[in-house]
Amino acid sequence: MTRHCHISKRRVLGHWHSFSVRDNIFSGLGPAGPPGAPGSDGPQGPPGPPGKDIQAKLAGATYIRWGRTSCPEGSSLLYTGRVGGTYYKNSGGAANYLCLPDNPEYSTEAMRKPVSKNSQVHGAEYELENVDLFNIPGNNDHTVPCSLCHAKERSTVIMIPAKLTCPDSTWTLEYTGIIMSASTYYQYQNYRSMYECMDRRAESLPGNRSTSNMNGAGFHYASVFCHTFLHCPPYKENIALSCVVCSK
Repeated sequence: MTRHCHISKRRVLGHWHSFSVRDNIFSGLGPAGPPGAPGSDGPQGPPGPPGKDIQAKLAGATYIRWGRTSCPEGSSLLYTGRVGGTYYKNSGGAANYLCLPDNPEYSTEAMRKPVSKNSQVHGAEYELENVDLFNIPGNNDHTVPCSLCHAKERSTVIMIPAKLTCPDSTWTLEYTGIIMSASTYYQYQNYRSMYECMDRRAESLPGNRSTSNMNGAGFHYASVFCHTFLHCPPYKENIALSCVVCSK
């Protein structure tokens, strides 16, 4: 026996929908139900590019270790050399010292055209005036070595005068030493230099012509002059200033 189903259309919620009398079912949508529960988290996406701080740490930081031919543990040696600077009696020239590599390279153009009336770079010597604070006999009047060091995974290097410790435990101590520069004594007054932190375990190198007293660019102990420094104590006159090099 064939059963017939009557199909009619009714207007529901402002729209026309088909309606089956036999099944009493609307084929249209009813009112929206409540929101369902949130789904589970999807898989983690790929990592993004390194941030600026990470890039800086990956690049590392460099510093010169004055007075040594090696770098501290945790830093790699880029090159070793010897210190050069302006002659102590000259009023011209540069004020800073240079850490010159032991294996220099010259351009073809420079080799073809020697220069004159130039800024002469002289070798540097320890001028300790019979007071050896490095406890290494024989350094006085000898050539000063240096090394360029790369502190890997660290982005900042600082030198703090008059300190032997780093600011806090987040810093790495590279080395401690003594502040040295050109002298202000009357016979040296034509020349000024930078203050540098000479490693407390300073080494020396033989000079080109002899092992003693060729002068050139000198390194003298630095100390405060209390008459103008106006912070004595705790600072002390004629006592060599200490220093520390730290990285982070």
